[in-house]
Amino acid sequence: QNIPLMASQVQLGKAPAVYSPIVQKYLEAHSGSESIDRQNMDVTNDKTIMSCIRSHKKKQIILAGGETDTHLLLTGLSLLERQYQVFLVDELLFSKVSNVTLALRRLQRAGAVMMSLRTLLAELSSSMPKEVKSGLSNRQK
Repeated sequence: QNIPLMASQVQLGKAPAVYSPIVQKYLEAHSGSESIDRQNMDVTNDKTIMSCIRSHKKKQIILAGGETDTHLLLTGLSLLERQYQVFLVDELLFSKVSNVTLALRRLQRAGAVMMSLRTLLAELSSSMPKEVKSGLSNRQK
């Protein structure tokens, strides 16, 4: 089963966004993956990103990344409004603020599903390249 991956970060100024080593490794190992720099906190406001999402004809989205209380909150709510199923990976969420409980609660009340990285890996194990799965599993220890 081919699972599309799209990485996106807010581009600051003219410099391209820099992705974490684990994301970069997965992008390189996974054919058909894309990285798209954006200008908006909510990825659904970016026509290129939404075109990419729609092109895969899948209604399930796994969200992971930074600024849970702003970027992921706005993106998750917008995707849910557009009838996508949104899954949030607990260990892959981070923010500059220490408490994102209210944002996560709001997303869950709107219909997003929280899951652990271990659960995600178990569900995707047949689809993920071994070296990436191994790299993610080692980060949990």
